Amino acid sequence: MAAGYIKFDPAAGLHSKLAKILLVEDDSATSLVVAQTLTTSNHMVDAVSTGTDGLTWSKTYKYDLMIFDWNLPGLSGIDLMKEVRQRNDHTPVLMLTANAGISHKVNGFNSGADDYLTKPFHIKELELRVNALLKRSERKPRPDTIRGITIVAESFSVIRNGETIQLTAREWKLLEFLIRRPDQFFDSTALLNRVWESDSEATDEALRTCVKRLRQKIDVPGEPSLIKSARGLGYQIESQHAAEPDK
Repeated sequence: MAAGYIKFDPAAGLHSKLAKILLVEDDSATSLVVAQTLTTSNHMVDAVSTGTDGLTWSKTYKYDLMIFDWNLPGLSGIDLMKEVRQRNDHTPVLMLTANAGISHKVNGFNSGADDYLTKPFHIKELELRVNALLKRSERKPRPDTIRGITIVAESFSVIRNGETIQLTAREWKLLEFLIRRPDQFFDSTALLNRVWESDSEATDEALRTCVKRLRQKIDVPGEPSLIKSARGLGYQIESQHAAEPDK
């Protein structure tokens, strides 16, 4: 876990977590206010304080939105955004900066920012901009089929090579989550927060059991598992390349 990392998670009992957001802000007061505001709106927030940590977290996990301060230690917000865009990551980015100059904004937008908020700002304006970016992102289609597997929402099933495979609701939700977010690792905490509805059932063992059952149902004998796992990173489904067999 990175130094200066703080996880802000909606209170227990709130199960409709709306979005997972990465906040990269070195000013602790601003970071705390923004993170607590977004958490109150039922978003889950990972907050780090350096551009270097922001780059690491943006590579490791899939986010629905990222918020970068412009002036960051280690790696500036603008350079962090360029790194994100260069690897073909189209996650919406909201830039925060104290510089209101038009040339500053043009540089930010040209580097890949989706929106721009000048400090000091009213927290309500931040909420409105975050909601607008999330709604815009939701309109982008996500895949229903990956590597021969098609998810069927109406019947909690999948189709592989013309064969219908029936899943439990929990198995289907986990598979659907990973298929719609290919090539991204999700650790157990992220998956339990997104897929499990009951805190009492949300355990690492429950996740491992669900993954094991899914593999038994959807994997082809003798071929690498559709669901790839990596120690310290979590689980993912690769869109193109076959996953390595699990030991």
